[in-house]
Amino acid sequence: TSPTFTIMNCYDDKLNHFDLYRLNSVDELLAVGAEEELYGEKISLVEWPEIVGFDFFARETIVVEILKLNDTERKIVIRENG
Repeated sequence: TSPTFTIMNCYDDKLNHFDLYRLNSVDELLAVGAEEELYGEKISLVEWPEIVGFDFFARETIVVEILKLNDTERKIVIRENG
């Protein structure tokens, strides 16, 4: 489930899930304590990272883009960032 209304969900000791859709800046992300969770030992999944800028996520980042080609087709692009 997307954490849109909470921005960040932490699952057990292995996974964080961020939805940055409602944010406007890195400062807003930092205000929710995200930096400690992002750069800890857990895997972090981040939706809408372009809102705060990909440079913020430069450490060991894998970017997965889902591109809409038409109403029924999607293209998935996977690349390393940083």
